[in-house]
Amino acid sequence: VASNMYKQVSGNITKSIDKMPADKFGFKSVDGTMPFSEFVGHLADANMMYCTAVTGGTRPASVRKETSKEALAKAWAASVAECTKAWGM
Repeated sequence: VASNMYKQVSGNITKSIDKMPADKFGFKSVDGTMPFSEFVGHLADANMMYCTAVTGGTRPASVRKETSKEALAKAWAASVAECTKAWGM
């Protein structure tokens, strides 16, 4: 059940990354919050931190301060692949 929830949530995040225009990755919903790019980087970093601990994989450098849609989409996809291994899916 938890693995299905992970698949659904990670799929929704992937769709959000895909739909956000590259020039809007700096979007902040309100002042004082992190921009969309940093949020995606934070999620990718968290996935890698937890899932490499399970798989024994090597955790890459943080992408939290990355601003490029291309780089963040790639980091997110790699983190989902690592977590897919961790979940045994």
